Amino acid sequence: MKKFLLFIFLFTILIVGEYYFFNEIFSRQRMVVLIPSFVIIILGIYSIFRFAKKILVNPKQTKAHS
Repeated sequence: MKKFLLFIFLFTILIVGEYYFFNEIFSRQRMVVLIPSFVIIILGIYSIFRFAKKILVNPKQTKAHS
């Protein structure tokens, strides 16, 4: 459950960053908002890929008792 909540949190951060980024690109284009929101998008994508790689690619192998 913790892993799912962490994924939802990372995904929410990514969505919020994209919202502010695209909102400023299509309206006022303030660099004060564009640069931090772009950094948040990059960090969100990076953290989601690291999370997915850690969880999906390298799952803990459960050993069957013989």
